[in-house]
Amino acid sequence: MSVTNLDTPVTDGGLHRTNWFNGRILSREDLQRDREAERAIHLRLGTAQGSGIAFGLEVAADAIGGSSLTAPTVTVSPGLAINRCGQTIALDTPVQVSLLQPSQPLPPTAIQAGAFGACSPPDEGVFVTGSGVYLLSIAPAQVKQGLAIVSGLGNAASACNVKEVVEGVQFHLAQVSALSSAELGDDAHLRNVAAYKFFAADGFGTNAVRDPFGVSPQPQKLTVEPLGDDEVPLALLNWTDTGGLRWVDLWSVRRRLSRPTGPLVEGARQAANAEAVFEQFFEQIDSMRGSGTSTVKAIDNFSFLPPAGMLPLGGIAGASGFDTATFLSGFTTRGPLFIEGTRVQPLLQLAASCPPIKVGDPELVWLYLVRENRQPVQGVAAAQPYLVFALGRLPYMAWPRFDVSHWDYANYPLAGGLVTGV
Repeated sequence: MSVTNLDTPVTDGGLHRTNWFNGRILSREDLQRDREAERAIHLRLGTAQGSGIAFGLEVAADAIGGSSLTAPTVTVSPGLAINRCGQTIALDTPVQVSLLQPSQPLPPTAIQAGAFGACSPPDEGVFVTGSGVYLLSIAPAQVKQGLAIVSGLGNAASACNVKEVVEGVQFHLAQVSALSSAELGDDAHLRNVAAYKFFAADGFGTNAVRDPFGVSPQPQKLTVEPLGDDEVPLALLNWTDTGGLRWVDLWSVRRRLSRPTGPLVEGARQAANAEAVFEQFFEQIDSMRGSGTSTVKAIDNFSFLPPAGMLPLGGIAGASGFDTATFLSGFTTRGPLFIEGTRVQPLLQLAASCPPIKVGDPELVWLYLVRENRQPVQGVAAAQPYLVFALGRLPYMAWPRFDVSHWDYANYPLAGGLVTGV
């Protein structure tokens, strides 16, 4: 490495652009040089923004069960993403994507045995016949179209006379291999367990302060085919040979645009991972709402809960949700206690750096009700009631503030430091 003096241009690795002037003879190489320079600038801007999804690109199953047994399809909405290479990936119109492998047509019996074309064990002992979890991703693609008018080629055929190159996208499906046969066979917990495999791989819940000077963990292999740097993950899918598509989970792999930062400093990537954990729980719990939710127990459907979250409650006319005591049966809880709505967002922000709640762990869980959500307002329809739960290691948020407390929706300290809800 040579020594560079101050105020001296460094051109090694710099971008080469054509210097245009009147009278210059134009060549293909000149135009190509400028195009490559512009592309390199765009990639630098994309890399600076970070990888992930800017907006849209939401995946929805066209059918759950039914026709998805032999012809599983999903619809991907328009949107924009950036991959780890810095390339933008744009989809301008909704696209219906077939999840069948396009290699060769399969007879109906073979399709029912494995509609995704991946029903052979990737590794011994990590597969349940006829069932699997798959990662759907999107990547850039190029297609050459049309023929251009040419001269100087002696009327001979040429491979370079393509009229235009169209930049689009393509979808890829990879089988998740990080699930054991026992996990794949546990239908009730599979969605939650699969999501937290990817959350853990992204570093969520990692105790970086325990050994900050230790060796960084190696990236985990979660799919049979490793995700390429040009791919952006969109959703996890579960398909079985008896029920077809069972669920589509976006936030287990969906992340907003962010760049990696150090493990000890709260950065954009850590915030994006925490946001995904909260949103994944919200999406899954919302899909479970309906008749019979009053008897649902967390222990029967979840192995992990986010360090803080919101649970819709039932038991009130017009409300659709869960029963607190039933859902959290087996947990060590305190509350519920009333808090002001202004404390909810700071609580969620504090929870972003905490590990998930392990279902079945005896650790304390705080329970809160939000005053604005429960206090009647004359002339305004009642809101859907909800409960806020939080890991016991998070600061207690229901300390009374007598300047803003409302008599029926506040908590007051008693002798001995005990706190009760009024």
